[in-house]
Amino acid sequence: GTTKGNMPIDDANPDYNWTWSHDISYKGLHLNGLLDGQKGGAIINVTQLLYDLIGISPDQLKPRKGGELTGAQRAASFGRTARTYIQDVSFVKLREVSLSYDVPRARLQSLFPRASTARVSLSGRNLLVFTGYQSTGDPEVNQVSRSAAGGAPWDLWAYPPNRTFWLSIDFGF
Repeated sequence: GTTKGNMPIDDANPDYNWTWSHDISYKGLHLNGLLDGQKGGAIINVTQLLYDLIGISPDQLKPRKGGELTGAQRAASFGRTARTYIQDVSFVKLREVSLSYDVPRARLQSLFPRASTARVSLSGRNLLVFTGYQSTGDPEVNQVSRSAAGGAPWDLWAYPPNRTFWLSIDFGF
């Protein structure tokens, strides 16, 4: 007879990635940003598995939404299948936004006579993530890029990237 080989249960590779950057200016105001996204791809959520097994998942006894499994139900099914912990890592991220203002030359020279240009900017990085992924809130953050068992990346208590904001004032002389 023939033997059945290992069959993948999901694919870590996304269907596609996309990026959209923009630069919108009106008079002395400038808005720059970067949106980024991914459709498809899978990760093994080991963090959720461990929380379910020790009984501390936020949804351990009551599902988050109707039709979803509880942590206790996921843990009980783990002996039969790992599919419960393989999750889609599709996302849309607002990676960066910057709003800047060019100070009018007449105003600038009344305050700083030697300056020829000045720009005030407020910027942020890692501002928003929209995803169905249920761990750190960031499907791109995982501890191990490939597991030996399944060939898929897996997440174990990964820490999400920092959200940062900064204010800058740039002068030209």
